[in-house]
Amino acid sequence: MIKIVSVTVIVGQLLFSKIAIASGWTPELDLPRVKQPMETLRISIPEDVSIETLQTLALELDNIDVTAMVTREGGFAVFTPVQPMGWGKHELRLVEYAEDGSIFEKGFWTFEVRTQSGIHESDFSADISLVATGRAADKNLGEPEPDSLTGQGGAALYGKVAGDEWEVTGNMDLIYNSQRELTPNNQELDMGEYLITGQYQSTQLKLGHHSISQTSLAMEGFQRRGVSASKGFSSINSAVTGFVLRTEQINGFEHGLGISDPDNTVYGIVMENQPISSNPELLYLSATYLSGESNTVGASVGASQADQKGETWSIVADSTMLDQQLRFRAEMASSKTDIVTADTADIDLIDAKGDAIAFLATYTPQSISADTTFFWNTGLEFSEVDSLFNSIANPNLPNDKTLQRLFFNADWSGISAQLSAAKETDNVDNDETRPEIETKHNQLLLNYSLTQLPQPGSFFDVTGLPSFSFQWSNTTQEQIKAASINTIFITEGLDIENDTYRLGADFNKTALSWGLAYSESDQKDKVNTTRSSTTTGTDIHASYQVSQYFTIAPSIISNDTEFASDNSNFETDIISVMAQLYLTDKLGGQINLNQSNSTSDSLISPQDTETSTISFQFNWNWIQPKNNHPGFDVSISGTYQDAQNKIITANDLVAYQVFVNLAMSLPVSLR
Repeated sequence: MIKIVSVTVIVGQLLFSKIAIASGWTPELDLPRVKQPMETLRISIPEDVSIETLQTLALELDNIDVTAMVTREGGFAVFTPVQPMGWGKHELRLVEYAEDGSIFEKGFWTFEVRTQSGIHESDFSADISLVATGRAADKNLGEPEPDSLTGQGGAALYGKVAGDEWEVTGNMDLIYNSQRELTPNNQELDMGEYLITGQYQSTQLKLGHHSISQTSLAMEGFQRRGVSASKGFSSINSAVTGFVLRTEQINGFEHGLGISDPDNTVYGIVMENQPISSNPELLYLSATYLSGESNTVGASVGASQADQKGETWSIVADSTMLDQQLRFRAEMASSKTDIVTADTADIDLIDAKGDAIAFLATYTPQSISADTTFFWNTGLEFSEVDSLFNSIANPNLPNDKTLQRLFFNADWSGISAQLSAAKETDNVDNDETRPEIETKHNQLLLNYSLTQLPQPGSFFDVTGLPSFSFQWSNTTQEQIKAASINTIFITEGLDIENDTYRLGADFNKTALSWGLAYSESDQKDKVNTTRSSTTTGTDIHASYQVSQYFTIAPSIISNDTEFASDNSNFETDIISVMAQLYLTDKLGGQINLNQSNSTSDSLISPQDTETSTISFQFNWNWIQPKNNHPGFDVSISGTYQDAQNKIITANDLVAYQVFVNLAMSLPVSLR
């Protein structure tokens, strides 16, 4: 069966590549200017052409033989696509096979698929889901008791219209919840995120939730609702983007474009250029400027809920050379900010100026390919952010930090390694009234996976294909400089070291997978040893497919923490079993059993609890969804929990819930 995708046909061009003169007749393609979706293609063939000659003809659409789907109606060979043809240009070819094996091309035509004049493509799709849930039985739900009948749902909408040099796309998320008190805007039906993008040649306009692609100290991970416009200049390898974005996360219909609140809006411009046209990757330059206001601030030193107003700029230079093996990236940024805090005890900042710099260098001697057996790369990173540097569009950037980091990665025949060492210090401005803390973090990750099937009868043939992992990290925090006297920052000192490692092994066979892991975390406080602790953990898990109808997966997890403060132990043990049932193609389910025990011999807060939990869900796929036709699932689910407190028996609790669910899913596609 051929796969052809589209809607309406407009004749683009009619060509004859070669005609077999020996046959003595010429076919013609009958195409009106505009055709409806799935309308037939008709090729005129003289009625006096014999059946024997017709049996030597073949019709190809986009190099796919569709002869079997061609019928004859009077003087026409008629072909009706089994699916709508795809947007754009298509090729139709009629050939004749002679008795001596030679092939004659009787006719060749190209045509273009469009919806109407000037429009190449028009699509709409939606994934709609609704779930009605009724609580059939319950015990000890607590107050306030939730509704016994609830509904949830959602829809992901997408649309596209395109012409010769322009394109408009849009997507939107709709969210439904009958319990409006659980929704952000107290609405049963509301909008989540949306984005409309329009593009004409090198000009682009975006409306809705999006982020500006350029990443810098001034703006990173800043996806907000708003408006942006970009213009590219191919002759000078440049682009300019202007934007107006909301500074807070919002959703819902009521906020529109999201830029109506001047107290929570940021305005900015980003300019990008690759000045070396012969080798654009050799140098990339960008400059960002933004200005705005916000009611909240990020991780600035000493700041709480506040009104923030200010401006930030940054300049980035990025270079890739030596066939993409060597990369350098450098950035500098500056900000001027007013921060008025809500707490009168905090200090307001007026015209606070701060700077930030960042540098990255990486070396990758070769690219990864199918023939690569050994790959490695290495790099170094440096950044310094002043205590007063703030950017409204980068609220998660930590202030008052100097970072130095080295990293190394390697991969060789199933063995991979990642190694990094970093040092971070604060009090960048050398303020004598504040202490200086140095944090070091070292990390090693090793993984090995067998890349070839083991020999029959070998150890790994019995256990399954292995995958081993080792993780180690060491973190130290030390006060290397104390604050001057008579300040609120005077402390007894800080010198903490945390060592963590984990060993893991997993094995996989056709029907059986299993694994185990051991971890240990040791925290040492060298100033106050009573704050030290050691935690060990074990994890054993497996999954076995007994048959095509039944799979069972048990696991045991145990964690034990020893506290130096009172030499007490806190231990948690969890035993669980999951069973999956595939009764028929339409009926299946899952049952989970869980037993959790927690004990502590601490004199201050002793604990001895035991919790048993049973949960289940069975699903009947009543009607399978199809394009533009809804599907329905019926399911029953429930949870039973028995919590026993052996120290305070008054806290014992038995609770359960049983639900019946009807789920509808509807995929929609219109072209």
